[in-house]
Amino acid sequence: MIEVLTLREITEEEARTVRALASSRTTEARLRDRARMCWLASEGQRVSAIKADLGVADGTVRLWLRRFNVLGLDGLRDRRRDGRPTTYSPAQVGTSSPPA
Repeated sequence: MIEVLTLREITEEEARTVRALASSRTTEARLRDRARMCWLASEGQRVSAIKADLGVADGTVRLWLRRFNVLGLDGLRDRRRDGRPTTYSPAQVGTSSPPA
């Protein structure tokens, strides 16, 4: 059985920020959608209604609500990823040899 996930009590400042992000036309789409998930949850909507409204997976809604519950607004941003190790050293990047 899947647990019922609720959003923690949010502060007035968090509510204003989440509302602004959720309705923004200039905010990055991923951040806007994550804020919408939190806003809808703060309005009392369940995960199933939020996923249907936004067209995302159940696990996606749960992930972002949990991260917001733990980290607040910072939890809605992407985490830093290490990625592939660099191929060239900083010294190699700064130098270029003239064409032959």
